[in-house]
Amino acid sequence: MILGLKFFRVNLIKGTITSIGRMIIQLFLVGVYLEYIFKFNNWTVNFTYIFIMVLVASISTVDIVKLNCKKFTFPLFGSIFLS
Repeated sequence: MILGLKFFRVNLIKGTITSIGRMIIQLFLVGVYLEYIFKFNNWTVNFTYIFIMVLVASISTVDIVKLNCKKFTFPLFGSIFLS
């Protein structure tokens, strides 16, 4: 991927490398965290984790697309949670 960006002279190499590094660190930390959640195996902890993840996903989505946070977060949260 980075070679393709360099070949086509796209000025996104630094951002791409930073994003890949962040992705690796985040996936590692989530993997460690999920290992402890699965060992604990409590439905309230699992439900709370899912609730927080859906809430963060809906807030991030509304923020990225620059929509009104108060107007769209709850409907988006509901649609992600139900799916």
